[in-house]
Amino acid sequence: MIGRAQAAWEIMEKEGGALVDRPRSIAAGEIRSRGNRILLEGSGERFRRLRRAVHTHLQPKAAETYESIQMEDAQSVMLDVLDDPKNH
Repeated sequence: MIGRAQAAWEIMEKEGGALVDRPRSIAAGEIRSRGNRILLEGSGERFRRLRRAVHTHLQPKAAETYESIQMEDAQSVMLDVLDDPKNH
């Protein structure tokens, strides 16, 4: 357990490569998602390629362009809840 935010920051800066790995998740990471979830990917070349591929789409400027899509989806969910509340 680390008691100070600064100490945690220093450890993550110095040991980032060792901290990035995740345990293998056969059910969620391999079977359910067919290995296509970056959150469940362990460290290595495949993780770096996936991260590079999504990096530009997750920047703040790019996220602003998704606002209209998110608004449409939110409205659709709200209408679905109002139309059939038992199924939500």
